[in-house]
Amino acid sequence: MFRRTFRMSYETFFVLFDKIETELYQIIKYNPEIKRGPNGRIDPPLRLACALRFFAGGDVLDMITSFGISKTEIHKSITYIIEAIMKCKELQITFPTNHDDQRKIAEGFKKNLKLDLTIV
Repeated sequence: MFRRTFRMSYETFFVLFDKIETELYQIIKYNPEIKRGPNGRIDPPLRLACALRFFAGGDVLDMITSFGISKTEIHKSITYIIEAIMKCKELQITFPTNHDDQRKIAEGFKKNLKLDLTIV
């Protein structure tokens, strides 16, 4: 069910969390001593779960009951996760700017997909 809900395995979830953990804690200014809200603090892995469920097509109203947090906090979680991913150097994507490198990458896709594409 985990894979179906979040579109990734349990193990992959924590690999992703480990990659963004430092940035995420900085963004949300996480302090385990502070208990906010009627249900207490929202731990960072739960924030990641909210964002991933949303990205996988989950309805915010369903997530309110599943995760036990407000609509506002779900939306904050999505924002925090996007910011953490964008700040994580390991997850940054760079695109080649010269055509020779772009052609090499296109050839690699062509081989992997076994497509008959003409690269111009």
